[in-house]
Amino acid sequence: MNGIFRNDGGFWSSKIGPTLGTLCREKPCICSRRGPSGAIAQQKVLYLVKFDLYLQDMGTTSEQTRNALAANAAFSLGTGLLLAIAPATVGGWLGVEVDGWLRLLGIALLGHAAMLAWAASQAETRKWAQLNLLAIAPYPVLMIGLVVTGLVSRPLGQGLVLADGVIVGAIAAMHWLGLRKAAPVVQAQAA
Repeated sequence: MNGIFRNDGGFWSSKIGPTLGTLCREKPCICSRRGPSGAIAQQKVLYLVKFDLYLQDMGTTSEQTRNALAANAAFSLGTGLLLAIAPATVGGWLGVEVDGWLRLLGIALLGHAAMLAWAASQAETRKWAQLNLLAIAPYPVLMIGLVVTGLVSRPLGQGLVLADGVIVGAIAAMHWLGLRKAAPVVQAQAA
């Protein structure tokens, strides 16, 4: 594994390594760097407190956005499977006869779930969380619109559509909170 190992057991990947000369803590520490031959050489490096705090908070933020992406992937997978496998049943619950459209929506949701599962497995989830938040934020309002306009006529269908909107709204809130927590750190980094 290439990268820089701190003497306190921490690790910075090689992607961060080249910029470590400008990023420092208040005190120098001894770090080990694995060279091209695999040998470990000791070196003194100074790290900025700001960067250390950024790394600590980045883990929390990445975890929050990763959880939001994973929750959305799981919900999209479940809904997509239901719509793709049993569109006539779901159409009956909703009081609509659009089986073909429901099946296509289910297949699209399966693709969405696969993309989100992949994004949640990435090291950096912030951009994916931003894109997904933009995609799902209007969804709860659309679900309310379906009920208000009468496009979903059965009470069971209305309840399902509103519950779906509430769940997606909660996932969007998870995204927003994770991204909001990261905002002050990113501003401090740029200063």
